[in-house]
Amino acid sequence: MLGITFFVANRLGGKALDDAYTHLIQPRFTAFLAKIDKKLNGGNRKAKKVFSVNRWYAEHKVLVSVSVVGSDFDEVIKQLDLVPTVHSRAIGWITANGARKPIHYYRIEDGKVSPVPMLFDRIEETLLNS
Repeated sequence: MLGITFFVANRLGGKALDDAYTHLIQPRFTAFLAKIDKKLNGGNRKAKKVFSVNRWYAEHKVLVSVSVVGSDFDEVIKQLDLVPTVHSRAIGWITANGARKPIHYYRIEDGKVSPVPMLFDRIEETLLNS
């Protein structure tokens, strides 16, 4: 069902997808991440938390991957509202500079977004930079 929602929203335009993310998906992820955070203990609690959101832009043949990093899930949740903005900026960057590579990776940490994407050939490469 979620896949169909994304497909339809993507066809209707970026604004619809951003609205769907903001009103439907983000609140559920917020609750989910809070629940996980309560269950962590020991070394897992001390390690940085990373939440990644990927979106395929067929017209550009580019996957935009955004990782939100925080010391805990509460910190990650507070930065989730930056994700739609990053995707909008990513399209602007692609339009101005071309796709160059199929994976464009952005990182959000401490409320700061990487100004330009890191470009990769494979999604696995983004894991090394999360």
